[in-house]
Amino acid sequence: MALWIAHYGYPAIFFLLIGGIVGFPVPDQLLLIISGYLVLTGSLSMTPTLIAAILGSICGITISYFWVGVPAPTCQRPVLRAAAWKTPGNGLNDSAVGLSFLAISCPESAI
Repeated sequence: MALWIAHYGYPAIFFLLIGGIVGFPVPDQLLLIISGYLVLTGSLSMTPTLIAAILGSICGITISYFWVGVPAPTCQRPVLRAAAWKTPGNGLNDSAVGLSFLAISCPESAI
């Protein structure tokens, strides 16, 4: 992989990072370590390497979301739901109520 990055440069970083994020067996953390080493030795410049890495990550995450991700069902009437819990008081008041989670759900969908 280091030879690919050294030979093909910034496009290799971009496309290998997309492949690693999408799910191909490309170790993207190792890719960034090698890219950093090549920047340190002067084989690559810092700014184009960062741009290739950031754009490769953004493109890989976007492709992964639309290729692998499942879109959420559409809602006609979204409902805001929250769950509360009661805790024992500390002597000053009898109980305290806290909000545990807040979620938007679709009552008409059978999930």
